[in-house]
Amino acid sequence: MKKTKVLHYIDSLDPGGAETIVMNYALLIDRQQIDMTIVCHDRKGTPYEAILSSAGVRVIYMSDYLHLKKLCKHYIVRRYFHKSGLDKYILRHIFHKEKPDIIHTHLRCNEIIKFAVDGTDCKILHTVHSQPSAYWNNKTAIAQNDFKACTYLVEKKHMQLIALHDGMRQELNELFHVNDTLVFNNGVNFDKFKISETKESIRNSLGIPNSKFVVGHVGRFVPVKNHDLIIESFKKLSELRDNAHLLLVGQGPLRPAIEKKIEEYGLKENVTILDPRNDIPRILKAMDVFLLPSLWEGLGIVLVESQTMGIYSIASSNVPADTVFSNLVLRMPPDADAAAWAKAIHSAPQLTPEYHGIENWNMKKIVKDLEALYQNSALERIAK
Repeated sequence: MKKTKVLHYIDSLDPGGAETIVMNYALLIDRQQIDMTIVCHDRKGTPYEAILSSAGVRVIYMSDYLHLKKLCKHYIVRRYFHKSGLDKYILRHIFHKEKPDIIHTHLRCNEIIKFAVDGTDCKILHTVHSQPSAYWNNKTAIAQNDFKACTYLVEKKHMQLIALHDGMRQELNELFHVNDTLVFNNGVNFDKFKISETKESIRNSLGIPNSKFVVGHVGRFVPVKNHDLIIESFKKLSELRDNAHLLLVGQGPLRPAIEKKIEEYGLKENVTILDPRNDIPRILKAMDVFLLPSLWEGLGIVLVESQTMGIYSIASSNVPADTVFSNLVLRMPPDADAAAWAKAIHSAPQLTPEYHGIENWNMKKIVKDLEALYQNSALERIAK
């Protein structure tokens, strides 16, 4: 039986929600049935690149076509690569050379996809990873051009939209005047959350005393993740309990400013910041309370992960309610200030986890459903 050939296109393999879902698809997909390749812009030496490479997953880096592998690590060269339009022609070349049955795209990429798929007859799927109203309903040229391209692909190329939860599905149906948007939860691989190592051992490896009350967050240092509120809340929490410790994981443009703020507040000795890494379930186990004060989220997969690990979590109500499937989550109003957050953290209860519908977040089950979608889409393409 001929394998269904699928190309996933995503800008990079930096650790993040969309990148995590693509990586999990690649690691869990049935390779006897599905020939899956990832296409992204450039090599960055990220943990996800290493995981995929060691697992034998094929990744095509568009920058390799320029024969500038080392130079493409530099921002100026990458910027030229994108701004010059070379990436559009390279991606079109890849699509025509690979001749996939299905192209599955992610994040804000519709403008380049519109150009690159010209002359192909493959089925296009597009997963929307962010809240549509926040993603497209603004006046920036990037957002407007992406929306126009997405509209074209839906109307003229019959691109299939995929949402991460039902609220997003309804919004996408209304926005693009369709009624067939699909929902695929961004789940987790439960096997990776079976951590035998003790909390004390994990903390020792991180240099955090076991006596500390550890509050944590995992996410890129970008405005939407609201690190300022995390630091302000932790400052007030430190006034309520002297054993408070903050554990942050991530990289991003705002990290230097947040590190400076931590130092100015005199909190440096009680804060640990880690670069992106491959053992997030283990890091979550080191925490007493997980925080997610995002200004908005398409889904908030890390909240799914924290619940799966059994960690009490406090999240902004800007994070979709669909993400909550246990008694471990307290949702805070969007206008709650640092004092309110500190009070909620300080009074966090110790609960025995009670789950409802956790099986819907099993990535192995989700990938089986995705395989069926791929195979059915390929058959429909052949029938045409």
